[in-house]
Amino acid sequence: MWREIKGYPLAAFAVCLFAYATAQMDLALFGCAIPAIREEFGLSLTGVTQMVRDRDTAYRFFTDTLGFATFYNGKPYVADEPEYMPLGIPKNLTTSVRCRAGIVYPVPGEFGRTEMIEIMDLDGRDHADRCHAPISVFLPSVSR
Repeated sequence: MWREIKGYPLAAFAVCLFAYATAQMDLALFGCAIPAIREEFGLSLTGVTQMVRDRDTAYRFFTDTLGFATFYNGKPYVADEPEYMPLGIPKNLTTSVRCRAGIVYPVPGEFGRTEMIEIMDLDGRDHADRCHAPISVFLPSVSR
């Protein structure tokens, strides 16, 4: 049968087989290597960071409604000098645009920490109605 398949069908099959094999290698890498890397360097992937419209409202939801404890509940921050920000605020606006963060957790330690960040002084389009909570993915761990 394989000797009879030639041309485009054979090439398409080979491309699809290659794509499937590399996709499975990617899953294997994340499933096997990432847990070992986390253990080696003491990294935690058990927290969530989210941009929120109103940090204080989100903070009250987590602490008053869900009973989370406070790890950090900061004052609005603005840079003294222009600086690069991981939040995407343009460098030339970091001295005038405030942001504030809050971090809560259900139990002491790293597990389950949730960070809420609000950028206060920027105007733009509100796309909250198009945002949906991500699906949680748990990767298999490697036992040694």
